[in-house]
Amino acid sequence: EIDAAFGRLLDFLEQRGDLENTVVVLTSDHGELLGAHGLYCKNFSAFEEVYNIPLVMAGPGIATGKTSRARAGLHDLGPTLLECLGAEPIRNRDSRSFLAALRDPATADADFEFGYAEFHGGRYRITQRVVWDGPWKYAHNGFDEDELYHLENDPGETCNRLRDPDCAEPLDRLVRGMWRVVRETGDHALLNTNYPILRLAPRGPGDT
Repeated sequence: EIDAAFGRLLDFLEQRGDLENTVVVLTSDHGELLGAHGLYCKNFSAFEEVYNIPLVMAGPGIATGKTSRARAGLHDLGPTLLECLGAEPIRNRDSRSFLAALRDPATADADFEFGYAEFHGGRYRITQRVVWDGPWKYAHNGFDEDELYHLENDPGETCNRLRDPDCAEPLDRLVRGMWRVVRETGDHALLNTNYPILRLAPRGPGDT
């Protein structure tokens, strides 16, 4: 059904003669667990089935038939589309353009290995921050034990390496990365809270 509806949009652009001059984006707002990890919905986990959503883009200046491994979020689409159009950029600390990875993934993907997400819950109010860096992924859970996964060796996220002494270095690096983004983006919900349970992590916000 989605393919058919999207196809009608592309047919309309082609009939108008505008397809070659249009940036086309196909994506989703989130994924679904659909039984993975014994869960169905999406509201209280940081697993890849929820966050690793499809993103297909085509248009002027975008490489054809290429796959990028750059870590980008939906919040990065705005700056990317503005750069595609040559428009004035939006100056903010929460997102950046990934047009370089769309133009030349082989060269630019290495600059997009770090990823960050925050989640405040839906029907259940929670505090969660997620950090990706290379193959490693860290989830800070204000409501439960934190999680650390090596996605290349454990793509199903079945082995939490948080307490593995061999993983002390990547854990330390990702936690520091989380607090860096929290500070840089003014994430006051976590950084300045006086409720201690929301600040539990292997390292504190002032530990740089």
